[in-house]
Amino acid sequence: MKQTAKPLRALQAPFEQLIAESPAARRALEELRREHVKGVSGFVRDIPVRERLGASTLDLHLQEHLSIVIPPYDFDWQRGNPKQSLHRKLDGVIGILGESGHFQNGTSDRVDAAAGIGLAITTDKPAIVSVRPFITYSWAYVVAAQGPFSSGSARGGIDAAAFLNGTIIDGVRRSVLFSDSQGWAGSTRDDGSGITWVPDVTLGFKMAPGQVVVVNFGAWIECDHNNGVGFGAGGGKVQGAVKWIVVERFVGP
Repeated sequence: MKQTAKPLRALQAPFEQLIAESPAARRALEELRREHVKGVSGFVRDIPVRERLGASTLDLHLQEHLSIVIPPYDFDWQRGNPKQSLHRKLDGVIGILGESGHFQNGTSDRVDAAAGIGLAITTDKPAIVSVRPFITYSWAYVVAAQGPFSSGSARGGIDAAAFLNGTIIDGVRRSVLFSDSQGWAGSTRDDGSGITWVPDVTLGFKMAPGQVVVVNFGAWIECDHNNGVGFGAGGGKVQGAVKWIVVERFVGP
């Protein structure tokens, strides 16, 4: 966007000059910009919270070939500039919502955000480790544009990453649940739900005894807009629940 901003401004200038010289066109543009795009609705909060406390410990010590971890998880996290987020280690609920552009409370900036839960894993022997979650999800988005050079875009999904001492050792793996854009005139919205395809978010890495690997699973969105001569809007949300996480250890030399 930054690389094309200057040429776009040069192309827009004649349109803006013509509008400025016409009272009727100025009023029409002002009226157009007073109409806000109907955004994506808020999160559904009917996922029950578990009563069971203290499930996985801060470090999941791998001593067996197969471990199945259920909520509560070790920690939760958030990054970026969402309008709303869900990140609950107690029950594994994750969610992210963002609206960029001409929404009632949309940001004038690009939205790039994520939120989720995580585990901290250790092992007592050298091993190759595979981590795969079972995640149910729902999603919705809207993209809209009205006027020359206006546009809106939105994309989002589920992601996964593994870190050792703050450095990524696998990932970021991303499943893309929606990706769409709209230019100049019109709007598109859609929604859906499902279960994450396991290969999209399965992580694999080597571990040495004493190392602590942090594994994150989360919901992510990227939304952007360009008002042009009119307005643009892009908004989306992803909500899910990390039901359980399977950790497999293959002991090696």
